[in-house]
Amino acid sequence: MVHWQAIQNRIVMPGSGKTYQWIADRKQLIDQPPSSHDENPHILIPVLLCMDLFILRHGKAGKSSGGPDDAARALTRTGKDGISQVAAWMKAQKFSFDIIAASPLQRAFGTATIIASVLGQKDKLVTWDELAPGGDPDTVCRKAAQPGNDAKVLIIGHKPGLSLLISRIISGDLNCSIVISKGGLAKIRNYTFRSRPAGELQWLLTPKQILAMR
Repeated sequence: MVHWQAIQNRIVMPGSGKTYQWIADRKQLIDQPPSSHDENPHILIPVLLCMDLFILRHGKAGKSSGGPDDAARALTRTGKDGISQVAAWMKAQKFSFDIIAASPLQRAFGTATIIASVLGQKDKLVTWDELAPGGDPDTVCRKAAQPGNDAKVLIIGHKPGLSLLISRIISGDLNCSIVISKGGLAKIRNYTFRSRPAGELQWLLTPKQILAMR
């Protein structure tokens, strides 16, 4: 959805000869007669109001057996402590999410539970089967876009799925080499999904970088 942006509350749409007045919610315009003494009319700029997508890899978990019990691997004590520190940083930065979506595997859901608890957003926690290993990146991207404009969504999953997901968003294919460490966090700004997902990788942080900023 395209809205109009202006620096001041009196603005002129290019080529229209019309002057408009912002109303309080900044999403609608009211016709106003042209002002003969308006020496510097402001130009309306179309702006796509997009969402922020945050991507977090689960914390350190028990050793993989490679067997059917892999889904039950939980976070280690070190993993829990590390994610708790990441969550505390998020809280200090006043992060708030419309959705906190996690893979159903225990190590990812456990990570999401810690984040949601620290942020006081347990009601936002959901599981998406598509975030489990082998899930389709485009399906994840489509679901992440459902909250719409100005939303903030956090998804929590695994390697290599999250790396492929970021690659798909920022380049259109799965060929970018993206490394996201356990407990690492990425932010995609201006995230949209039209015919395909798109967005800008604003930052990608390791847990050590996050802790250094606390």
